[in-house]
Amino acid sequence: MKRRTFMKLALGSGLLPLFTGIGNSRWNGWRAIYYWNLHSPPEGLEGAVRTIEELDARFIWYAHWMVGFPMPPDLEQAKEIATKCGLNRKEAEKFVNWCRAEFYTLEFVKEQTNAVRGRTYCPTILGYTNFRRDFNFDPITFEPIAGDEIESMLLDLGKWDITNPDTGKPFTIEETQKLFWDLGLPRHNGIPDYSDPKVVRHYIRRAKAFKKAGAQAVWFDLFFQLPLNLKKRLNLDFDHPMIKDLYDGCSKIINGAKLMGLTVGTWFHCFEFPYKRPNLDFVTASPTTEEVLSLTIDYERWNRLSDLVNGTDLLIIFDFANRDDLPLPIFSQKLSPQQQCEFLLKLHDLVSEIDAPATVAYPIHGPGLGEHPKRLAWNEFKLYDAKAFGTYKTILNLMKSQQPKSPFMPSYLSILILLALASKKIKRDRISQAKRNSLSSS
Repeated sequence: MKRRTFMKLALGSGLLPLFTGIGNSRWNGWRAIYYWNLHSPPEGLEGAVRTIEELDARFIWYAHWMVGFPMPPDLEQAKEIATKCGLNRKEAEKFVNWCRAEFYTLEFVKEQTNAVRGRTYCPTILGYTNFRRDFNFDPITFEPIAGDEIESMLLDLGKWDITNPDTGKPFTIEETQKLFWDLGLPRHNGIPDYSDPKVVRHYIRRAKAFKKAGAQAVWFDLFFQLPLNLKKRLNLDFDHPMIKDLYDGCSKIINGAKLMGLTVGTWFHCFEFPYKRPNLDFVTASPTTEEVLSLTIDYERWNRLSDLVNGTDLLIIFDFANRDDLPLPIFSQKLSPQQQCEFLLKLHDLVSEIDAPATVAYPIHGPGLGEHPKRLAWNEFKLYDAKAFGTYKTILNLMKSQQPKSPFMPSYLSILILLALASKKIKRDRISQAKRNSLSSS
């Protein structure tokens, strides 16, 4: 049977919903989790794989991260790269030891992606507050980036003739960077200029490194927030060329990762700009601190978010950083295990009550306790762990309740009914054709 005939029958018989499943979202029955660095303690890679298989997680968000510098290919070459970048012997050894402790090489990523084949492994590329200016290197060739080249990649507000109110002159690079030092940015980090083609290329190559290591997806953290934060801090509007230029650069990074076949996501904030939207597969949003503390869902807020994303797939996560006032630190430190489970149930219900195609990335394992946590996983690890915090069984039950269904996989019942209808139609067509032939011959 021709596909066109099949689809016409489906439309005519009212069975198209059966044929098409429940929509075109990638989240149809998908089980998403937050599980950082599959090698990390206490369970290690084997334990992580057992957990992921038990949960039957199909999408592993934040599976690893790329921080202020790219990943070396392996531990053996890490020291050579550090030395080439100008680090002394002691600093180079410290770099290697850190990479070993954090499982921070592309070789470790390959081990992880191979261990979870058939599932979407989605690592993170950290954004504008995580770019090392003291040393850096190319994500693919691993060749060092010279110091003056790194400095040329940093944001300089004077590029757009923005005046420093303290001097009455255009900002310099150092004055621009100092704006963020005042917000607690470490001095060895710099704010990159996303409008610079060199910076765009560098971050696309970071995504390429993850893809070469076996990742199928990537999530960009805190990219579009840079122009949003500057707009607010400098009291600018969306017509300002700096805001537009930084936005365009971030969009080019997104599109570059998409062009290499990766599934790409970032925060929903990218849709707050009145420009052409980037080519994203999904966006993330987090419950607020107030929602977590009060154990309530602000449906008005989520409905606004649903309207904002306008049909783009929405991944609901818990925001975290090295701060105590963000949702996952509040969730882990302020709520009892019973309250945590109660809030997870409410997030699960939220998915079916908003218009956006959405799913929850349930927190299984990873950073998120804040800067000064009192509760640690197994009284030892500064990580959120669902098994240690008493939420794992609830998450397992919630994920089992999600029935995977491909958006274009017809049910057996709909196939049988459609085939029967098609057979009747073909038979009627043949009878009609025979009658026409008989009339024409007479």
